[in-house]
Amino acid sequence: MTRPKRPRTRIELAAAARVRRVQRRVADDIRSARADAGLSSRRLAIAAGISTSTLREIEIGRSEPSLE
Repeated sequence: MTRPKRPRTRIELAAAARVRRVQRRVADDIRSARADAGLSSRRLAIAAGISTSTLREIEIGRSEPSLE
């Protein structure tokens, strides 16, 4: 995954901050839903067809989930 260029203007900085908040919220929601369903990271990763390390990266907000 390549990193986007660093934002420069206040508008770009504000938009980047909003994106980070949404990413954290998605990560928290995925982690919470997995725990509520009683699934281990491994079982959810297998069901989703991704590696456990990818799921871990998504759950901590370091990687973005894909709908593909």
